[in-house]
Amino acid sequence: MSRRKTLAAALCWLPVAGMIVALFVAPSSTGAASIASLNVTPGSGVYGGQQLTFSGVVGPGGQAIWLQRRGEAGAAWADVPDSIPQPWTTSSDGRFRFTFHAPAMNTVQFRVVSRTAETPAHTFSAEHQEADLLVRELQPPSVVWPTQTVIEPLPRGFAVKGEPYQVRVDTVNRANDDKKPVLLGRAVRLELRQPDNSWAVKGQGSLDRSGYADFGSALVPGDGVYRAVLGDWTANGDNVGWFPSLPFYFRIVDRPLEVTDLRAVPTPSSVTLTWKLPQDSNRQGIVVVRGGGGDYVPTWAAPGRFVINTLGGSRTGYVDSSGILPNRIYRYAVYTVSEDGVYSKVAARTDVRTPDAQRGAL
Repeated sequence: MSRRKTLAAALCWLPVAGMIVALFVAPSSTGAASIASLNVTPGSGVYGGQQLTFSGVVGPGGQAIWLQRRGEAGAAWADVPDSIPQPWTTSSDGRFRFTFHAPAMNTVQFRVVSRTAETPAHTFSAEHQEADLLVRELQPPSVVWPTQTVIEPLPRGFAVKGEPYQVRVDTVNRANDDKKPVLLGRAVRLELRQPDNSWAVKGQGSLDRSGYADFGSALVPGDGVYRAVLGDWTANGDNVGWFPSLPFYFRIVDRPLEVTDLRAVPTPSSVTLTWKLPQDSNRQGIVVVRGGGGDYVPTWAAPGRFVINTLGGSRTGYVDSSGILPNRIYRYAVYTVSEDGVYSKVAARTDVRTPDAQRGAL
């Protein structure tokens, strides 16, 4: 065939090719474009197994569709088996809308496909389930001095004999202060590990609007290893599986007894503290706290300076000469502390003003 005839034949096909392209890019009779799209709602902040809504366009219309997934961008796509038997088809203009459960993995990608087309990928970032146990003091010991309340929290996993407490299951708080979704009303079991390493149920509860479940001291009456188990969650079409917390080692201990008769003797450059100690085998150390040193009366919430000195448990005095200035107000608190890191219920506290420095002879 001559070159002229070949060129003429190619030109004859141009209108037909243009019509074929137009079928895939032109709006449908209903006004919807056939450009593939995918929207997942909610797009973030869900646990694996929560029900999601998939919607978008994957033309042409009237075709069966299903889901594919891959572990990360660039990996090969694979069919999602649970999505293949579903009676999902596109409408006449290629639109679709259906529900499916969120995957429990991060960075996994989903897309909707038909025999002839596919949508862009949606990347998931699922929330990991968490259940953290902690002890809540219902009447935490504190000292008001003046107008400021100072609370010394207990170390993790401890309660104090004779002081009311709860064990709280926290499912929402993370280390970076972000909050996880709350599944209001989700069942929670509190369990105690047995000598044969099995778990016995000690109490039943459910999550409140803040994502907490509280268990009273009657259910946690003594030392032991506990855990919380979050139950299966199937409300609203969700399918979130049960989840156990890490083991929680719990002990009930005594507080060390407080020091008494705290006294402070100031000089222009130092403060000498003395106190008396009760007989107490539970005491391991003495903690001395200082605040102040500026041109104002300091508070424990916003001290001019805050120094902690840990001394041996038999010490009955301490000389503070670190940065002490004349004519300044300083505040001191003296705690006792046990080997477990439990502070005395109250601290001995005192204010002191250093005297003016004596001027030398002219």
